Amino acid sequence: MRERSEIKPVAGACVWHGRDMAGATRWQRQLSPAQLAELDATLQGALAAAVTRGLAWQGMTAADFPLPAFAPLAEEIRAELEDGSGILLLRGIDPGRHCIRQAARGGVSKLCSSPAVHNEMLRRRPDLAAALYEEMWRSRLGEEDATDDSAYPLPVWGVRGAKFTSHYSRTFIEAAQRRPEVSRLSPTQAEALDLLHELAEELCFAMSFAPGDIQFVNNHVIYHARTAFEDAPEQGADRLLLRLWMAVPNSRALPDGHEVLWRNIAAGALRGGIGQSGVAVG
Repeated sequence: MRERSEIKPVAGACVWHGRDMAGATRWQRQLSPAQLAELDATLQGALAAAVTRGLAWQGMTAADFPLPAFAPLAEEIRAELEDGSGILLLRGIDPGRHCIRQAARGGVSKLCSSPAVHNEMLRRRPDLAAALYEEMWRSRLGEEDATDDSAYPLPVWGVRGAKFTSHYSRTFIEAAQRRPEVSRLSPTQAEALDLLHELAEELCFAMSFAPGDIQFVNNHVIYHARTAFEDAPEQGADRLLLRLWMAVPNSRALPDGHEVLWRNIAAGALRGGIGQSGVAVG
């Protein structure tokens, strides 16, 4: 919990309004023919080496994927995610090899700066902004939980050093409220969650995917959602997007208490995923 007097607006490129980002190009990159050729050749070489050496994918390291032409772009992506807007769209992957399919209708991605939501709520309703620094119980609904706990407490907002982080899912908070042992949300906390949702809708922008797109999102500074969608398999329009969670070497340190989600909260750490019983943080 933070005292209201201690809460300050977040500054930096991670604070943006959707109307400005929708037409911006800073968060978009296009792979060059040379980069595509390198990616393809390296992938084929790594697959051949894996067969020769009898390696499973878990045994592969960065050394198995040398990408000198792609390395500067990878550095740009990491910098934009951690110290820039928090989002990046990479286009140009050959759909013949790395295909995704969009739905026939809907399925639009919605993106919002969580620091912008924080700042606007602090401006309009500082009392509600303070409430989101208080612990709220979340359900472990659907997690591969190896603990005996059905829920855990965590604030929606937190700060460590100069870096802001947010973890928000109304679904898991509401599911936890059905547990008899969980503390009830206060009226102020419930009102704060309502305003968070309203501001996220107000400040977000929408984008669509094309086959071969990769959307990178820093979950600590971005709220993301999608609209409802309808598939049409007979038209080859049954939505297929692949999701991958990544730990990057320039990641921020996270506030105390986030070990329950990430295990290791040090800057640049391999996070390790949701805390499990009998598994040490490291």
